[in-house]
Amino acid sequence: MSHFKIRELWHLITFDNDLTDDKIVRLGEQGQIFYLQDSSEIYKKCSAHPGMKNYVRPLKNFVNDIRKLI
Repeated sequence: MSHFKIRELWHLITFDNDLTDDKIVRLGEQGQIFYLQDSSEIYKKCSAHPGMKNYVRPLKNFVNDIRKLI
């Protein structure tokens, strides 16, 4: 992604059953962020995990995060 000067890639996930810890870490290390539903069990688990919390964000923050970039 750095070749194309892409800093982050955001994923809006509404169906997260196939999202594994390994996938979150591997893609997160490449600058990819996952927006998950606030009530999702996967979001709750990952947001409390020291290795994955930087790669997941609640879906309710999506609009505010866009506004911060503009």
